[in-house]
Amino acid sequence: APGTAIHSTLPNDRYGPLTGTSMATPHVAGAIALMYSGASPEFIRLSEENPAQASLVLKDILLKSVDAIPELSKKTLSGGRLNLLKSLYGISAYQ
Repeated sequence: APGTAIHSTLPNDRYGPLTGTSMATPHVAGAIALMYSGASPEFIRLSEENPAQASLVLKDILLKSVDAIPELSKKTLSGGRLNLLKSLYGISAYQ
């Protein structure tokens, strides 16, 4: 997820760019919410019956569907950049 120069709120009613994991986290949380909206019936059933396992499935799909970026290979867990479209395809195809 993007985490560099993200336009955000600043103290004293201002806006400006911020960088770091706290800037990437909202992107990932939103991606997960959207993934739930496009999830297969099998995944929804799993999330109701075993939420802990469902969270691991989501994480796996999210990490495997990134766009690989060589410069990120040693900087991020996935070595890539969030690709929400690939993640949606992955969760919708979950069996």
